[in-house]
Amino acid sequence: MKFLFSIVFIVGFFAANAQVAINSDGSAANPSSMLDVSSTTKGLLPPRMSSAQRTAIPTPANGLIVYDTDSASYYIRNSTGWCQLVMENGAGVTQIGTIADNTTIEADGTVKFNGNATVWDDLVVSPSAAGKNTSPPTWAKFQDNIQLLYFAKGDQIYFTAQLPHSYKVGSPLYPHLHWTTNTGIPSGNDVKWGLEYTVIAIGGVYPVTSTIYVNSIIASITAPYGPKKHLISSFGSISGVNLSISAILVCRLFRDPTDTYSGSDVGLLSFDIHYEKDTEGSRVEFVK
Repeated sequence: MKFLFSIVFIVGFFAANAQVAINSDGSAANPSSMLDVSSTTKGLLPPRMSSAQRTAIPTPANGLIVYDTDSASYYIRNSTGWCQLVMENGAGVTQIGTIADNTTIEADGTVKFNGNATVWDDLVVSPSAAGKNTSPPTWAKFQDNIQLLYFAKGDQIYFTAQLPHSYKVGSPLYPHLHWTTNTGIPSGNDVKWGLEYTVIAIGGVYPVTSTIYVNSIIASITAPYGPKKHLISSFGSISGVNLSISAILVCRLFRDPTDTYSGSDVGLLSFDIHYEKDTEGSRVEFVK
C-alpha cells in the first residue's frame, strides 16, 4: 500500500510541475526546460541501434534522435526523412553526410568531397588565348561592337590547359565547347568539331596525340539552333588514368573540313573541360 501511494505521489508531483530534473544534488530543473539532466561524471546515452533497426522504426516522430551503430553517428528525423548529424572519428576527422557520400574535414583542416559529394567545375580556355597557326579563324562582328572568332571549315586553334589542384586524381575529363552562329541556322548535326590532344602528368613523356569528334548539340538545347543561339557540343571523355594535378593538355581545336554546314559564321564562345573536384586544392605544391 505504501509502495502504491509513493508511485501515485511521484506521478502527481511530475504532472503538477510539468518538469523533470535528473541529477545527484537535488537541484530543480531550469525553468525553460521540460527535462534537465546534469552531471559532471556521466553523459546522456540515447538509444543505440543498427541502420536496419533505425529505418524500421514505425512512424518515427520529427525530432527523434538515435545513434546508428553501423555509421557510428547520430541521426535525427525530420519531415523529409532521417538526417545524419556530423560524424567525428576520434582522430580529428569530421564527416558530414553518409559513410560513402560525405564532405570530410580532415585533421589538418583540409576539406574533401567523397562519393556523390564531389562536384563539377569548368576549366575554361578563352578563344583569345589560342596560339597562331596557318589556318586561323577570323575575328568578325558578332553583336553590335563585339567580335567573335569565326571558324570556316578547316580553321583551327592551338592551346594548352593545366589541371587545377582541386582535380580529383584519376577521374575522366569531359571537354566541350560553347558556340553560336551569326546568321545561319545549323540542323543540329551538321557542324562537326575535332579536338586533337596529348596529355601527361608531371614528369611523364607525352604520348602520340588522340583525336575526338562531335557533331551534335546537347539534348537540353532544342531547335531551332540559331541564329545567335548559345549552343554546346560535348566531346567524348578523356581518360584520367595516371593523370594528377598540374597535368597539362596540349590541344588543337578545329572545325572539321567534312562537316555539312554551308555557312562560315560558326563562332566560338568558349572551350571548356568539365572536371570532377574532390578538394578545394592540394596540401602541397605539386602533389595532391
